[in-house]
Amino acid sequence: MFFEFFKKNRTKTLLCAAGFLVIAGLVGFSFWFYFNFLKSEEAFLEVVPADAAVYWHSDSGRGADDAWLWAMSRATLSHEAADQTNFLEEFLAPETSEMGFVILPDFADFVFFGRVDAPKFNLLRSKLEEQNYHYIFEDGNRAIISSTRSGLGEAVAVLSQEKSSMADQKMKLMSFNRARRRSSAQIYFGENFKIDDFRAMSWNSDFWSSNKLTIAAKRGAEVGLDVADFDFLAVSDDEYLKENMEKILKDDLAVLLPEIREKILPDKTVVKELLANPDAFLFEDKKIGVFLVHYLFVSAINQEFLVGEERQKVIISNSTGMFENFLADSVRRPDYYGKNLIELILGGLKWLTADFNGVIFEINVDNL
Repeated sequence: MFFEFFKKNRTKTLLCAAGFLVIAGLVGFSFWFYFNFLKSEEAFLEVVPADAAVYWHSDSGRGADDAWLWAMSRATLSHEAADQTNFLEEFLAPETSEMGFVILPDFADFVFFGRVDAPKFNLLRSKLEEQNYHYIFEDGNRAIISSTRSGLGEAVAVLSQEKSSMADQKMKLMSFNRARRRSSAQIYFGENFKIDDFRAMSWNSDFWSSNKLTIAAKRGAEVGLDVADFDFLAVSDDEYLKENMEKILKDDLAVLLPEIREKILPDKTVVKELLANPDAFLFEDKKIGVFLVHYLFVSAINQEFLVGEERQKVIISNSTGMFENFLADSVRRPDYYGKNLIELILGGLKWLTADFNGVIFEINVDNL
């Protein structure tokens, strides 16, 4: 009966089926677009200034993840602001179900965000005021706390829509949402940031980059020190990083470890001149299994750096062991083409999208 009806009304049936598929596709795309672009999965992203230098979010509840994020923050902030984070980590962070932390471009101001039950926050009010914090506690149990009045003012300006937030930048919002689905802790590095002795300063990233940062505490290192003592391995498919990673490292190391040369002035006075010389840092080829990587050892800071490329991704690490483990795992890891057809198609069209400065990593912290 159906086949007879189909034969008689073949054209109409095919048009109806095609129309249904188009409508279903549009509905599916609308849901996908809404959840990836228009809906923020984060509790704080709409309050974070768009020009943040560093922003991280954590709801992992894992001590190692949070300890590294706090240690990184202390190493990044100026000394006075870094000292103020100790109270938040010790007293407030354990009371929060999730938290976010933004470092403003001057690296002297920060804003802490947390979900805190009202009774718990009321108990902490007097302590916050004793420590000279500036804060807002909203009806939704969201605490917004800053080390300075100007820092809190930045958050208020975003809340009142006087300034744009990270959530207003749809490409960046999508990156956070994707990272959030993959990992319960994410970190964003803006155009200018610094971490301890390793400072990759200006990373340009398109919104489709899939980035992962794995950090491991060195043997014997105390988690939570003012200076973070961690090994790291970063993976990114960003084209800028693939082409410039070695140059970025050499430029940063040249600033960190300048050459000292004596110079004689016209009056015969001898002065010492500090010169940043990237050419003083030379990478050499090194074999790790069947992979060829570029290797640099910097004796002045007793630190090694490895840079390689695998499956169209750039890998950088300061640990041969972590690099070896990653490459060993990659041999068993299948190529990734996206979770669905839409991701595959849009991945191929990523060069048609806008770029933004900065890079978003999902975080995975391990203790050795």
